[in-house]
Amino acid sequence: MPRQCKMAGMTENSEKLITHDKSADEATSVPDQPPVDFLLQAIVDLANTTGIEMGITLCVGGMVVSGVLISGKTYFEEIANDTLQSSGPADQAEVRQGLSDYLGNLGKLIYGQTVNEEQAGNKGDQIMKRLPRYIHLRNAKVFHNSGQPMPENRGLWWRGRLSAVDGFSFGVLSAS
Repeated sequence: MPRQCKMAGMTENSEKLITHDKSADEATSVPDQPPVDFLLQAIVDLANTTGIEMGITLCVGGMVVSGVLISGKTYFEEIANDTLQSSGPADQAEVRQGLSDYLGNLGKLIYGQTVNEEQAGNKGDQIMKRLPRYIHLRNAKVFHNSGQPMPENRGLWWRGRLSAVDGFSFGVLSAS
């Protein structure tokens, strides 16, 4: 049976349903995702569950990305805050607030609670755990083959698929 969902922000007059038929996915041939490095996945899981942060450098499709590994929850909270703090016309304040709320709620929905919050709230209940598929960086810079980081002036928020990472090392690169 196809799944249906209503798009957020739609009014009753403009309501449209999006349907997804799983059998259509099964009928098409999709190449397998490359395997995920189990060690990197475990480190990202540790960041997601404990909130630990550390410098990391990734090789992704021939590019080098370097920054501070953060939890998915922190990523969404901080980009939500940055969205709210961003400058712009006063008439867009409501849009910024809506986007900030959406991103913050999305992070809570996807990444939920930390290990300590879960232990306090669940008191021993077993939770079916899903391994992370994305990695999140704060103050990330993408390094050009000349060795110069982009952007040069400050880091970016960066989110990438773990299956796209070719290799990694601990520590943050800096331009020499």
